[in-house]
Amino acid sequence: MKSADYRNAPMEKMSWNVFIGVVLGQIVSSYTLGIVGVALDRVPSSMTLSSTWLGLLGAGSLIGLFGSLLVGCLADRYGRRKFFMADMLALTLLSVLQLFTTNLAALLVIRIALGMAIAVEYTVGTALLMEWVPAKRYFRYQTYLLAYWAIGYFAAYLVGTFTTGFGDRTWQVILASSAIVSALAGLQRLVVRQPECSSTRVTTLVGL
Repeated sequence: MKSADYRNAPMEKMSWNVFIGVVLGQIVSSYTLGIVGVALDRVPSSMTLSSTWLGLLGAGSLIGLFGSLLVGCLADRYGRRKFFMADMLALTLLSVLQLFTTNLAALLVIRIALGMAIAVEYTVGTALLMEWVPAKRYFRYQTYLLAYWAIGYFAAYLVGTFTTGFGDRTWQVILASSAIVSALAGLQRLVVRQPECSSTRVTTLVGL
C-alpha cells in the first residue's frame, strides 16, 4: 500500500462536488440574509412596525450567527455530513414558515433560527472546503466564495424589488422566497454524494 498526500492532489470529482455544494450554500446564506431588508420595506402601513422591531428583525439572522461558536463542536462530534445535509432542509422549512406568520415575536425567532442554520453553512462548509480542496488552490477558491456570496445578496435585492401582486402579503412572499434557493441547494446535496471528512478522500487516493 502506498500513501498519498490528498492536500497536494489535483481537484477530483469529489472535490468539485464539495465546492459546488459550498458555493450554493454561500448563495443561500447571503440571499437569506439580504432578503429581509428588502422585505421589511414592503410591510403594509396597516402593521405597526416600530424602529425597534425593524432593527430586531433586520438583525435577527445576524444574532443567530453566534451559533457558529457551538456548531463546530457539534459537527465534529456528530458528523459534518449530517449537518451539511440537514442544514438546507432546516433553511427551507424555516423560510416557508415566514409565509404563515405576522406575529413579530414569532418572526424574530424564525430569523434567529435562520441565522443559526447559516452558521452551520459557514462553519461546516468552510471546514469541508479546507479538507477537500488542494492546499495550493484553497485560498483562490475561498476568494471565489466571496463573489458567489455577493451574487446571492444581489439576487435577493432583485427578487425583493420586482416581486409584486400579493397585496399585503407581498413582504411575506419575499421573505419566504429564500425557500426556493435553499430547496435547490438541498436537492443538489441529496443527489450528489457529499463526503464526511478528509479521511474518506485519503482512502480514495491510496493505491494498493
